[in-house]
Amino acid sequence: MFVALGHGACASETGDERGPAESIGEVALELGATSTVGTITPGDFAVSYDANSAYFTYFAGEFCFGGLEIEKMSLSTGTKTILRTGGCSSPAQSASDGTNLFYAGLQARDILSKDVAGTSPPAVVMADAPNILSGGGIEVDASRVYWADHSLIRSMPKAGGGVTTHFTGPNLTVVLGVDATDIYFESFVSSPCCSNELRKVPIAGGSSTLLHTQNFQHGSFAMADGNLYWATNENGDSSIQRMPSTGGAPATIYSKPSNCVISLAANSSNVYWSENTSCNLVSGGARLRRRTNPTGAGIVTTERTGLQGPYALFLSATDLFWIDGSSSSKAVRRASLTSPPNSCDGSCGGQAPGGCFCDDLCTGYGDCCSDFTEQCTSPNSCDGQCGGQAPGGCFCDDLCTGYGDCCPDFASACP
Repeated sequence: MFVALGHGACASETGDERGPAESIGEVALELGATSTVGTITPGDFAVSYDANSAYFTYFAGEFCFGGLEIEKMSLSTGTKTILRTGGCSSPAQSASDGTNLFYAGLQARDILSKDVAGTSPPAVVMADAPNILSGGGIEVDASRVYWADHSLIRSMPKAGGGVTTHFTGPNLTVVLGVDATDIYFESFVSSPCCSNELRKVPIAGGSSTLLHTQNFQHGSFAMADGNLYWATNENGDSSIQRMPSTGGAPATIYSKPSNCVISLAANSSNVYWSENTSCNLVSGGARLRRRTNPTGAGIVTTERTGLQGPYALFLSATDLFWIDGSSSSKAVRRASLTSPPNSCDGSCGGQAPGGCFCDDLCTGYGDCCSDFTEQCTSPNSCDGQCGGQAPGGCFCDDLCTGYGDCCPDFASACP
């Protein structure tokens, strides 16, 4: 493990770990010890999360076998609860709002909901989705549920009601995420061949906006703090891009040859992802990694190695969750987020645990923490105020000595 160099230190043979935005180096690890939340019932499943639970939807295939369909696992205790069994809906992708699980049923091609408390009411068929496919995505917000029905992006109230079509594409679409105003989705364009368009469309109605186009999928999509993140796995190499949700040119915040990014998750301070030498999940070859300060100069750490998987990363306020293990013994794992956000609180003069800096040189490097001025600059200081008045009220001009109202550091800051 490498330690980030201070301003006055010499660069090691790995290169100076501090420099322009999007630079990469190494700092201390951020994740706490790994624990196993619970083992997963074997089967062909998809997974989704809410703040309290993981949900596993078991795809039965073309024929109805009447077996396990939906199982819930508590993220705090690992306790498993069967929510639906013995049916024939063949559930695929799902999304929970903490009260109900909304999911796609591939047997009858419909959108269904089931209460997550595990009470006796059966699943409710909410809407027909005659062309829905596995992997088309499903999202939920405070009032609506959103899904892709092949070339259509659609939604309806969670309480039931009419279906709204927000976008009609030429080919396959996938719902990626929603925020307060927009639905984010990918649209595959086959003619002229071939491109994958990242688009957004207003929830309230209106035309879609093209945000980005590339030849490969915008994989492992995540949203955090007004930014969009996705992984591109192209010709055996991988990269992670960031783009403001308002649009603009994407920034590459990580790239690696002969590599595959499997899954990623993000918050305001860090981006986490799993990677392997192959997208085929080579046994024992995977790593969990972290990129600090994703909107500026950042550092990369390797948090875990020798994993099988891992995939389905999920961030809560306090923990990172993922799935790994062999096909017959998969489990949900958890590691605590031990570092605070990128803050200078307690770190003035040095580097914050999240990777940004809190010293006198950070403004020149462009890697100050967002609260550097608030935390590390005294309101009664002449630093940057010579010839005038400091924010705290003291003065930094030639007359302050006569008036007796100079700031304490006037003599040193304004020689």
